[in-house]
Amino acid sequence: MKSSVSLGRILGFPVEVHFTLLLFLGLVLLMGGGLGGVALMVLVFASVLAHELGHSVVARGLGVPILGITLYPFGGVAKMARLPDDPREEVVIAAAGPVVSLALGGAFWALGGILGSGLFVQLAGINAILGLFNLLPALPMDGGRIFRGLLQTRVGALRATRIAVHVARVLAVVMGIVGLFTSPMLVLIALLVWWMAGQEERAARARMRGTMSIDPDVLRLWREAVLRQAQADEMRRRRPRASRMVIDVG
Repeated sequence: MKSSVSLGRILGFPVEVHFTLLLFLGLVLLMGGGLGGVALMVLVFASVLAHELGHSVVARGLGVPILGITLYPFGGVAKMARLPDDPREEVVIAAAGPVVSLALGGAFWALGGILGSGLFVQLAGINAILGLFNLLPALPMDGGRIFRGLLQTRVGALRATRIAVHVARVLAVVMGIVGLFTSPMLVLIALLVWWMAGQEERAARARMRGTMSIDPDVLRLWREAVLRQAQADEMRRRRPRASRMVIDVG
């Protein structure tokens, strides 16, 4: 049984909604949020999608294929077929999402002021929080990837990952303690950060040993993404030649 619902392609990337997000929206509707609450959540996750598209567009521009984007109740994931070869590229890709979120926050703030709309002001705050929270240096969040990428240029991939995982887990403990007194959702995020940071370390070890197994479906999607990228590059190479030919003949 497929666990996600496809939304089609946006900017060329396959986009899916995990069934848990649909359940979450249903809970919002049933627990008093009403259609207005559901509509607000849809706008929030549209902002999350924009954040992930920021990562994806920059990754594609750097030659890193994106298998697709999946939206979950706790956020979104842009699935890269591989990590960038250059750690500086990982920094750029990771930074793209928060930049998009903060830019959206600024745009919504300006619109809210011009139109006097409380909704736009609310969306401005949500995008600002999304951008700033993701800059925390905790893997697998964007700030953790930026932190690891900067470290990697000095200490190597595995040690950089281990240091970034240690920092992530310290922050996860802090978030968990704060969440006990403020928000159960923060406790859940802390647990996810702790677990996913461990996954990042295990993946880094596997890459160093060269024993990471590849799922056949992931391999197929990767090949399709590489083919689409090659076709797009070929079309871009042909366009300038065609335009020069027209100019020369004219």
